[in-house]
Amino acid sequence: MSDDPNILRARRATERIDKQATFVSAEYGTISRWLTASLFALNGGAAAAFLNAREAAKGHILPIILFGAGVTFAMFGAMVVQEMYGRLAELLRHQDAYWSRVAITGRRLRWVEAKFRASRRRRYRCAWLAPMLGWVSGALFLSGLIASARGW
Repeated sequence: MSDDPNILRARRATERIDKQATFVSAEYGTISRWLTASLFALNGGAAAAFLNAREAAKGHILPIILFGAGVTFAMFGAMVVQEMYGRLAELLRHQDAYWSRVAITGRRLRWVEAKFRASRRRRYRCAWLAPMLGWVSGALFLSGLIASARGW
């Protein structure tokens, strides 16, 4: 085993990246399932709205609009998270390839590592967007419940 610090660092980085890639892959699958469930809920809501068209004709359309908007925001949030995890998975693949090369050669490229850091920072800059969309979706759902209860 080599005592070269670059090779040791590369091995540790490769192990860390493998763990992160496993997590990202699991999260990506979970988000995909939730997105599918949201689409199912949207279609179910559309069917319920269609069946309740008579009620909507009486002027009680606000809850339907609020629920529909809530599902739309939930789906948009899931799509944003899915896109973020997809890009993160791509970054992890590139990092894994780089550190595997460093583990073999012992040669590090500082500009490549700086590029990885900048890429991670760009990805985390929009990390607030998905939770915010989830909160908006939840608020619209609660507003829809209130509107239904009050008969608006």
